[in-house]
Amino acid sequence: MAFDCKAADFVFEIVNRRYEKGSIIITTNLAFKEWGQIFPGAPCVTAMIDRLTHHARIIKVDGDSYRLRESRRGKEKANA
Repeated sequence: MAFDCKAADFVFEIVNRRYEKGSIIITTNLAFKEWGQIFPGAPCVTAMIDRLTHHARIIKVDGDSYRLRESRRGKEKANA
């Protein structure tokens, strides 16, 4: 789902106000280099990523998502 520049500016403003003041937890299934797809044409994306990663601990989790795994189980039960 893509957001327009106004929405990107709003998200940036939230991140900017929290920057150096408190923690922010963000989960995403996209790499930072792909954030341009979410916020197409938004000039603030680079600055937002910079603030988010400045003191960050980035944890990469590989594997199937919980929702995907549960969906598969539900389909298997329905077909059994």
